[in-house]
Amino acid sequence: MPSSEELYDLANDPDEVHNLAGSAAHHEVLAKLRDAQRSLALQIRDVGFLPEGEIHSRSVGTTPYDMGHDASKYPLERILAVAEAAAGLEAQVRETLATIQAVPGVSEAAPGLS
Repeated sequence: MPSSEELYDLANDPDEVHNLAGSAAHHEVLAKLRDAQRSLALQIRDVGFLPEGEIHSRSVGTTPYDMGHDASKYPLERILAVAEAAAGLEAQVRETLATIQAVPGVSEAAPGLS
């Protein structure tokens, strides 16, 4: 099964042919970058986890920026947890996803979550 993450050594592989995400030798680098990306997404309240139509339907009467900073309209921590679990794609993770309650408003955009 292909990796849900990608990591390349651009100095030696500028065409990004050899994905190092599954390499034990690169586990520490991958974990560091994964943590940095997660921290940044939480810091800026990245609304990119929602389809564009969902962003706008949740932003009626306000802006996507303000919606993204309203935890009642955009529960980012919960959305991230589901996205991270889905990225694992392991059988146990898929079973767990089947039992997670849908994030309010997201189930319409992603029916498989409910």
